[in-house]
Amino acid sequence: MQRSLLSAAFASGCLLAALWVPTGTAQTGLWPGFSAAACQLPVTYRIGEIDPRFGVSGTELRETLDDAAAIWEAATPRTLFRADPLGSLTIDLQYDERQDQWVARQQAEQALERARERFEELRSEHDGLRQQLETRQAAYRQQIQQYELRLAAHNTRIRQWNRGEVAHSAARARQLDQEAQALERKRQALEEQAAAAERLRLRVNRNADAARLAAEELNRQVSYLNERFAAEPGYDKARYTRRQRGGTVTHSIAVYQFHDRDDLRQVLAHELGHALGISHVEDPGALMYFRVTDQNRGLTRLTEADRRALRDACGIEIGESFSAGAIARAAGSNRECRQCM
Repeated sequence: MQRSLLSAAFASGCLLAALWVPTGTAQTGLWPGFSAAACQLPVTYRIGEIDPRFGVSGTELRETLDDAAAIWEAATPRTLFRADPLGSLTIDLQYDERQDQWVARQQAEQALERARERFEELRSEHDGLRQQLETRQAAYRQQIQQYELRLAAHNTRIRQWNRGEVAHSAARARQLDQEAQALERKRQALEEQAAAAERLRLRVNRNADAARLAAEELNRQVSYLNERFAAEPGYDKARYTRRQRGGTVTHSIAVYQFHDRDDLRQVLAHELGHALGISHVEDPGALMYFRVTDQNRGLTRLTEADRRALRDACGIEIGESFSAGAIARAAGSNRECRQCM
């Protein structure tokens, strides 16, 4: 479908290229209508419309554009891009259902993570409370056994006193009275421990109920995420369009969706590659691969496949590292961009 779209578009004088997520058909080579001398003059670009719903300012977009251009210029001594208020390449941030869908998914994933954290918190708390309850109950049972042994021994001595089996004396009477008082204090303490253990047991049960509800909420969030987003189709993150009428060439980059500034930089760098006349490459780890993958996500420099594509597009020797000249050009581009916008 992508090939037929490109063929039809070029036939009408309009060339399209898109960065897809997560499916599509790869193409390689130079774009039709471009020559190997496409890089003889810098591509002049300007910022068009920025939908405020992205939350990106003009300054932030200019800086990200500079970073994206520097990825290409780091591999060549030439200046490939230049900011110009009348530039032929227009960059727009167009907010539509794709960013809405991503925002909705992010919110759903965040809600899922909160539900998971709440469940794990309650489960951990429940495990701690249950262990505490079991420890208290074990200690209580042991103290009850000791109390009952002391009480039985005391009652035996009382019976012996009552039956006259032991000599009566004031000292023995005081001893029996002190034993009775100590046993009463112990009985009261055991009752307090039993009441505290019961309160802890009720707390454990309330915690278990809360953990059960948290588990239900977690399962609900998982089901919602799976039902709404698991079968999410692929979509364009951005689109490059080139129009030629007579000897005049205008082109544009429309960005529809990005996660953060790093993702925006990668999307812009990919589309700037199309502005140089570079088509998609077959290496899944390359910047100019037709879609974002785990291998190329977050790229900050060109791969070998990207450098070969740049060499073919520009007809120049390509270096392998970010040179001091490229850094200086990027800094100059920043200054120029701030002056002209």
